[in-house]
Parts: sequence; structure tokens; C-alpha cells
Amino acid sequence: MTFEKAMPKFLHYKKITKTKGTYDYYKSHAKTIMPFFKEIHVEDLTVDMCLSFIEYQRERNPALKNNTINKYMVVIKGLYAYVTNDTFKFSKLKETVPTTKIVPDDIYLLILKHLEPSTHLKTPLRNYVFIRLLRDTGARLNEMLHITVDNIDLSRHAIYLEVTKNHEARYVFFTDATADALKRYIKSCEIKGCLFQNMQTGDQMTKSAVQNMMGKLKHTLGIQEKITPHTWRHTFATTFMRSS
Repeated sequence: MTFEKAMPKFLHYKKITKTKGTYDYYKSHAKTIMPFFKEIHVEDLTVDMCLSFIEYQRERNPALKNNTINKYMVVIKGLYAYVTNDTFKFSKLKETVPTTKIVPDDIYLLILKHLEPSTHLKTPLRNYVFIRLLRDTGARLNEMLHITVDNIDLSRHAIYLEVTKNHEARYVFFTDATADALKRYIKSCEIKGCLFQNMQTGDQMTKSAVQNMMGKLKHTLGIQEKITPHTWRHTFATTFMRSS
């Protein structure tokens, strides 16, 4: 079976059996892979073909990193296993370890100070609680958006994350100050179901809404550092390791 015929079937399999994030990962990298391997039969794949593919990609983009090439190879090897029910052996290239920035304490406090005066309004209060929980728990964005009121144990300052990246539920914990803000948010905004909502429609808050919120905070406060949900997660991990 050629790559051209096999890839759509493989992507459909990933779409049904994996998370949307995993499916999007394979789909995006498949776009780069297909022009080169399109007419090649998956069963005939060789190491030399893969080396030629890598050489071709490096000629097109001299700045291409091994990290990206390894991602392409994950898709290629996954497709091979799907078609042949066998393993394609190709050694992972040595990767450079990216330096992930953290959100400094002064930026975190600056954001809270900016939001606090408006927490008598629903949306600023929601955003205030969202930022505090990102910092306290280290939860991923998708995990945050799937928290429900029933997942929260205010007496234990704990949240039970049911929707997680690895499909294994876990508890995360928050501080006293966050607990107070969380109680006020749930009570004053009469939150039921999803914890983080569009305050006008009651629908679940979207990833784009979070991106817009972070973008506005950066613009309004003149923040140069990254304050993406992933950066907050790394900040939590770094803070935790330093305190251990």
C-alpha cells in the first residue's frame, strides 16, 4: 500500500483512537511527509529512504532541528507499524534541549494586582481564578477547561482532574488564597457544570478565549515574557522542584 493510500486510513485511525491533540500532531506532520513519500509503498520503506527524506528537508530548511525531524519519524514509524504490524527501526536523532521560560513572581503578582480591583465583575473574577489555578496546580490547558464544579473539594483544597493527557485521572491542590477566590467565584457567578465558562452564554470556555485573555494581559501590562498555559505549567514544576 502506498503512502498516499495508507496515510488517510492511518490518520482516521488516530482520530478515532487518540485525543484531538494527538490526531492534530500526526495530521500536521503528515503534510510535510507526504510530498516526498507519496508514491512509495509503505512495506518497501528503508532506512536509506528516510535518510534521503531528512537530507531533502535540511536542504529546504537549513535551520531544521533534530527535534522536528524526530517528530516526522514518529509519524513515519507509526504508519509503518499500522500497515505492516511490524516495527521500523530508525534511531532517534540527538535533540537539543529547549530552555523553557517561567513566569517570574513579579509578573504573576502584577497580573493579580491588575485583576483584583475588577473581581466584582464576572469575567475578571473568572480570569483571576483561572490564573491562580494555573499557577497553583500546573494543570494543562485542556485539563483546566474540563474541570467541573463536582471535581472540586474545597475542604481539602483539591481538584480531581478527570480529563488528562494520559487518560489517568489525578488530584491537584491549591492554596488558601485561591480557595477563597474559588468559593467567591462559584457562589457569586452561580457556576454549575464546567468551572470556566463564557460568562455571557454559559458555554464552556474555549482555548481561543484563554489565548485572548493572555494576549490582552500581555498588551495591557506591557509583559514581555511568555504567559502561555504551558509556561505556567513549567513555572509550577520549577517552583515545586526548588521547594523540594
